[in-house]
Amino acid sequence: MRILFSTVPVLGHFLPMTPLVDAARQAGHEVAVASGSELELEVKRLGVEFWPAGPDFPAMAAMPKTVLPETASPAERIAVAVTEMFVPAARDRASDLVRRALDWHPNLVVHEPTELAGAIAAEAAGARHVVHGLGVWPDDIWSLFAPGYASLCAEWRVADRFLAARYLDVLPRALSPVEPAGFAQVIPLRPVAPPVALEGVAMPRRYPDTVYLTLGTIFHDAPDVFSAVLDGLSRLPVNVVVTVGPGADPAVVGAWPPHVHVTDYVPQELVLPHCRVAIHHGGAGSMLGALRHGLPQLVLPRGADNFHNATLVRAAGAGLSLAPFEVSASAVADAVAMLLLEPGFSDAARTIAQDIAAMLSPAEVLARLTT
Repeated sequence: MRILFSTVPVLGHFLPMTPLVDAARQAGHEVAVASGSELELEVKRLGVEFWPAGPDFPAMAAMPKTVLPETASPAERIAVAVTEMFVPAARDRASDLVRRALDWHPNLVVHEPTELAGAIAAEAAGARHVVHGLGVWPDDIWSLFAPGYASLCAEWRVADRFLAARYLDVLPRALSPVEPAGFAQVIPLRPVAPPVALEGVAMPRRYPDTVYLTLGTIFHDAPDVFSAVLDGLSRLPVNVVVTVGPGADPAVVGAWPPHVHVTDYVPQELVLPHCRVAIHHGGAGSMLGALRHGLPQLVLPRGADNFHNATLVRAAGAGLSLAPFEVSASAVADAVAMLLLEPGFSDAARTIAQDIAAMLSPAEVLARLTT
């Protein structure tokens, strides 16, 4: 079969899809991935074809014109991102993607939920259509996307059948008991580690316990947050591994002793097996990666779906969270000490890890999609 994957040019949106991309390649299907230029190298590392389509992320980030106050709620920020960034970017991407899809004739199109052009291309090419979940799918989120998507369908003269797609849900039921609403069929997909070359990373060994700190690939421009967290962790007998963001200068967090290892980026799968606690911004990939290894976590939500994910982690008893205005050295030290000392957090995280292990593998899901 010919299988087309599409995503916005954000590493955190693409990496959750890579296990299915790799499964399709290994099964012998003809595979292409369409996105902005930032992801070309990552796609080619998987040994599949890359299609440049739509704007790169800096161009997307410049699209919103609404200036929100610092006090704006997470819901207000998501609404602006959907209507002024994701929908306009999909319009630009569709102009590249649909015409190429019509020439290539894919049998199956798989795209993540914020990438609407893939759905348009599937309808135009007469392909089966699958939405690859990234994490939380709030009940009200489609009401934000729907008007823009309907407009795109009218422009390309295709049927508006987004919710008729199969939805691949990467959230284990032990974390989120309710299935995503609205889709014709929901298939559980185990959120396994992205296929990466496991070259190892130098792990500090001064103390028995290690803490992993990351703010992801989008919200990492936060030196004050890194400083507060590291100040808090310095009060505890723990090693620390810090990633400050792809391409960022590790010097942004200043100089630290040898038991604090700072780098710009490393695949989390190289670090998490050696850790006791994960601290992150609440991105779905970071959250599910930590849970896959049964790690309790401290979530410091920054934007997008981060606040929803923080709520899920707390409700499941697998971690704690601090709102942006609550982040301080003392608060971080207290929270991490609690995660290390109270076994209930680790017990809950390990229960979710067992739930994840029982979900369908990418190969099993691919077999369902290609039958």
